[in-house]
Order: sequence, then structure tokens, then C-alpha cells
Amino acid sequence: MTIVIDSSVALEWILNQDRAEAAETVFRKPDDLLVHPLFWLEIAHVLVKQRRLGVLTASQRDQAWLELQNLRLTTLPGETAHALLPRVMGLADDHRLSAYDAAHLAAALHLSAELATLDMALSAATLKAGGSLLSWT
Repeated sequence: MTIVIDSSVALEWILNQDRAEAAETVFRKPDDLLVHPLFWLEIAHVLVKQRRLGVLTASQRDQAWLELQNLRLTTLPGETAHALLPRVMGLADDHRLSAYDAAHLAAALHLSAELATLDMALSAATLKAGGSLLSWT
């Protein structure tokens, strides 16, 4: 089975937020763990922002990045991500999602995979679009 992970799950874990322990369990699953290429940019954006706000030191930011790099995450190939863009735009329109969130949903739907997310709007959209959510909390 494949699980598509959005950035909310990874950020919960690496920033040690309220549900970090539950989020970590997703990364220990034996399933294939896949991320959309945008995942990495979203993570980098938040880590840079947290560093600028003084929430993380440069060392903490870099350590968080290394921890993510050490996970067994497979990135959806760029060609596939590009081919999914029309579906991304349609999902974004249909469910009032950002293109970023719709990209994670499109990847999960394309692969008939469960989506792991903490985003309530994305969760609702996934179910409305006929997708399935990972039950991990």
C-alpha cells in the first residue's frame, strides 16, 4: 500500500508540536511513503520562516531538514506531477483548496493511495473527491 504524506504531518513531527508522536507513527509504517515534489518546498518554506521568527536556530533548522532526508520518502516523479496539474487545478476549484493542497490530493487519487494529512479542509476534500484518508491518530 502507498501513503501520500502532506507537509502538515512532517511539520507536526519535526517541529515537535502537539501531535508529533502520532505523526511520527506515520513514518514508521511499513507502507510505501510518497510525497509530492512540492512537499520539500513547503517544508523548506516553513523551516526558513521559523528560523526568521527565532523559533528555530539555524542548527535546529538544519537538523530538522536532515531528519526528513533520512526518512524513506519517495518523491513523485516530476513528469507525473506535471501531468497531474490539470487535475490539481480542478480539485482546487471544486474543493476551494490551495493548489499546493490539491497537488497532494491529486497524487493520492492518482495512485489510489491513502492521504496522511492534519489539514481539516484537505481531509474533507479528500473524502468528497472519493479518496481515502489514513487513520493514524
